[in-house]
Amino acid sequence: MPARLEPVLQYRAKMGREYQRRMLLSRELQAAAGELRNIGQDVAETCRKVEQTVARLREQRRVPQNPDVLPAGRLAQLVAHDLRSPLVELAQLIDWLRTDDPTALKPQAKSALRMAAGLLADLEGETQRLSDFAGQCIQGDQVGLVDMNAVLAAAKEAVSDEIVAHQAKVSIRRLPSVWGQAKKLETVFQQLLSNACRFQTPGVRPRIHVAGMHLRETVRIIVSDNGIGVPAKDQERIFRMYAHASNVGTSRGPGMGLAIARRVVERHGGRMSVESIPETTPGASFYVDLPATYRPWTY
Repeated sequence: MPARLEPVLQYRAKMGREYQRRMLLSRELQAAAGELRNIGQDVAETCRKVEQTVARLREQRRVPQNPDVLPAGRLAQLVAHDLRSPLVELAQLIDWLRTDDPTALKPQAKSALRMAAGLLADLEGETQRLSDFAGQCIQGDQVGLVDMNAVLAAAKEAVSDEIVAHQAKVSIRRLPSVWGQAKKLETVFQQLLSNACRFQTPGVRPRIHVAGMHLRETVRIIVSDNGIGVPAKDQERIFRMYAHASNVGTSRGPGMGLAIARRVVERHGGRMSVESIPETTPGASFYVDLPATYRPWTY
């Protein structure tokens, strides 16, 4: 072999080895790319399934199981919204009748207007409570161990104007803690305290007593008063929407408060009932049974 060809042959041999190395590396890269594509497809499929699961869970939370029934919070929001406009118009009409020409009104008409204004104020208060309840349902509230002493103190403060107006005496004993949502439970006891102030025998100063006790895994909160009581035939009906006890006369709101309160308690996994014998003993006792420890429920 001529000496001048040796470098060329060496170069060709070197290039051949380099070509083989590159081909081997190329095949390895192609195999790795195939593996990456497979992994990418697996990740994409997993992400798609996760997105479908999340969407399904969101839909289940957003839409009730029965499509004909709205969630409690949304229903309360719609009702409160629809009530506000006619209430404002009614209030303006009453003010106009009172101030346009007071001398033109007969005593009976003036008395009727005062009664209408009182009923309107009650309805406005109920509507505001309904709106507050809707906001709490929609916004949500932290679930955990609830200090019922703080809940009753807040409820008492919320209805302090009614307590002062009726010169009610409210006593609250030390209460056990329960498992639930503080803001929602506050609306329950606002309603009970407000009712105890309003549904009272004329000339009798309201006396309201709140106490609590442990019943195994349940805490019972008892709200007792010396008011007009609830007849036996009405003791289940008063917890229905738009229902009233037969002995309340004209001192009535729209009849939504106790229905909403019971719904909140039942959503906590609890129970709400009333005990009263107005024929023999004045007043009523409302029992609110709530879980003392964690119990799953859905809001």
